Amino acid sequence: MINKASFILVCSLLIFLPFSSWLISLTGQPEVGLIRDILVLVLFIISIAGLRKKLIHPLFVLASSLVVWGLLSFLWREANTLQWLKGFRGDLVPILFFISILATNFSEQQKQKVLNIAIISSVFFALAAILELSGLRLPLTTSFSGPGALEPVHYVGESGISRIQSVLAGPNALGLYLLAILSILFIKIKTMRLVRIYASLLALLLVLTYSRSAWSGLFVLLLGAAALWLHKIGFGLKKIILIFAILIIVLLSSLFVFYKNTAVRQIITHGDSSSLRLEQYRRVWDSKFEIGLLGRGAGGSGPSTQNRLDEGPNRWTENTFIDMFETYGLMGLLLHLVLSLYLLVELLRKRTAISVSAILLLVSMTVSGLFINYYTGQVSLYIMWLLAGMALSGRSENLKNKGVV
Repeated sequence: MINKASFILVCSLLIFLPFSSWLISLTGQPEVGLIRDILVLVLFIISIAGLRKKLIHPLFVLASSLVVWGLLSFLWREANTLQWLKGFRGDLVPILFFISILATNFSEQQKQKVLNIAIISSVFFALAAILELSGLRLPLTTSFSGPGALEPVHYVGESGISRIQSVLAGPNALGLYLLAILSILFIKIKTMRLVRIYASLLALLLVLTYSRSAWSGLFVLLLGAAALWLHKIGFGLKKIILIFAILIIVLLSSLFVFYKNTAVRQIITHGDSSSLRLEQYRRVWDSKFEIGLLGRGAGGSGPSTQNRLDEGPNRWTENTFIDMFETYGLMGLLLHLVLSLYLLVELLRKRTAISVSAILLLVSMTVSGLFINYYTGQVSLYIMWLLAGMALSGRSENLKNKGVV
């Protein structure tokens, strides 16, 4: 009964999340986002029974420590209580979701159903993006819309090149979402031709977001997929590294040559975007001793400082790890990095199809996080933690049985 309830909650969350920003924008009611938190909280409560068996598991300890550290930041917060809560919800509820999934033993059949729901629901957003390209945009705002409503048009710097967003919270959010779906499709790529066609379409749509963070993630995802394929056909590690080194050198050389072109330069720098980020990096560096071990507390920096609830400053560097340092201090950043690294090690020990998807997405999101705070793309973030949690809980079929490697 508990297992079935957890399954229903996860499916509900997976369906709701991609629509949440659109619903908030249409209704002008930020409280709609609380549905996500309620679903996660209920899931966490009913998974507590399973947690007792994992209390000494290093992943549980690390994830729980990060959540507790975030809660303790209430004691030294700079933001007011509501703004602190907004920051905590954005930063650490996804970690709470991961803990819940880690404690839930879904069957292999349930796991595949969850993945299928993620893929099927993505069709709507792909169609919305295609309509946007054809000039038939779905409405993003209504007369009820308030501050923080979705912007109807996004451009690359001052170039006039438009960026697609479908009905998500901007091109970056769409790009990261498509990245997550592509990581799921990877383990199903051999099952049917339609999956390969759909994956190619999503990759094209991702490119048209002109999101540098999503592009970098896609590049890493493709490198990972290529490495698995080369290993399968008999290439050794040294040969794979040599091929990738040559590929990267050629790519960087091409970018250097074409950088003189105005359009290419706009795509790479996004106008003033890169210089503004450097200013933020310098600001954080100059404030490093002020930030220290504790940080500014939840809601004091990061994506949650956009449209603040306490009229404080926007301290968003668009870098996941710098934002994490400024928000939760050196201690919070170390907990976040150790959790990610240990999670990667645990996933590498698995020989399952879902663990491959989780590894590809985790590494891709980490690289993307250097160029955007990937907490901006809440949907992709939850999918990442979902894949990681499902890969490490219950039982999954061996990779050879799934034909991945």
